[in-house]
Order: sequence, then C-alpha cells, then structure tokens
Amino acid sequence: MHYLNSSKEVYNPLTTPDSAFEQLVLPTFYEHGPLWDIDAQNKPVLRNDSTVVYPWH
Repeated sequence: MHYLNSSKEVYNPLTTPDSAFEQLVLPTFYEHGPLWDIDAQNKPVLRNDSTVVYPWH
C-alpha cells in the first residue's frame, strides 16, 4: 500500500511523484490501521460536509 504523509496539502494525483508516497508492506490477509486524519481525541477529522479527511492512498 502507498499513501501520502499529509492530507493538509493539495496533491494532484496525476503529477505527484512516487517519492512523495510512503510505502507500507502488509503481509497477506493483514489489514492496515486508520489512514484518515485523527484529532487529539483519536476521532476522525471531518470536513465541513461531514466527510472524513483521507490522504491520497
């Protein structure tokens, strides 16, 4: 799985270089933890339209 470090910056998925992504190797049948931004209470950060803030992945 590849993901970006920050969802606070605007990224263009067509021009963002591979070097901007982090790579997380997961064994078969493993699941990753939350990708979404979390606040100080470990709750998802929501946009004004109540959708969860995710980085590109």
